[in-house]
Amino acid sequence: MIIYGKINLGRVDEVANICVMTNFFMLFFVPLIPLQSYYAISHSRFTDASPVMLYKGLCGKSVLIAYIRALTLLAVLAVAVIAVVESGHYGKPLHFTKSGQYTLLVLTGVAAALVGLATYAFERPHDRDAQKVREVAARVLGMAIDPCMVPHDVVKTLREKMDEELRARGFSTAEDVVENRDADCRANEVALVSLWSDGSPEGKRLCQVLLARLRESDPAAEFVR
Repeated sequence: MIIYGKINLGRVDEVANICVMTNFFMLFFVPLIPLQSYYAISHSRFTDASPVMLYKGLCGKSVLIAYIRALTLLAVLAVAVIAVVESGHYGKPLHFTKSGQYTLLVLTGVAAALVGLATYAFERPHDRDAQKVREVAARVLGMAIDPCMVPHDVVKTLREKMDEELRARGFSTAEDVVENRDADCRANEVALVSLWSDGSPEGKRLCQVLLARLRESDPAAEFVR
């Protein structure tokens, strides 16, 4: 029987229980073709995550990690099968008549296992600014997503809502918040997420101003550590 279908793999960049994963076409549970990445609620490392929002295209990091984990797992299984077959006695201790070959075989399996385990270091973002913005987005949007890494129509909708909130607070644009050092914390956070969603170099520069301001106003906050 041929087992095929879709599978979610490549869990990376988890912030506030929201991670990035990729949906693959699989054959015998081996990921072959990446189809779409998305943000998902991460219940635990050992259960499937629930998609909550599409990612902007494919997340290269998620796809690469999924392939590495799959290949290292296959390598470990292959080493175990070869070791059993070469022993000539299924379920019995190996006869180390070729000690050098078996040592190399064991080292290969251990190395593959270590590489696979090392990929779990990527379950947290390594871009500190992006992580901070996602933590702020969790408060502003109710979801720890990177606002510039979602589809364009979603960005447009989010920015409209954030601009509406800023106008209600007396600011015409997010840039006005940057220029006003007396803006409250909520206005600074909304402006930060809005400007970050723009994705432009100028927007990122203004975000650095807001991040520095938020550090000053609340140095103990989690997103500035």
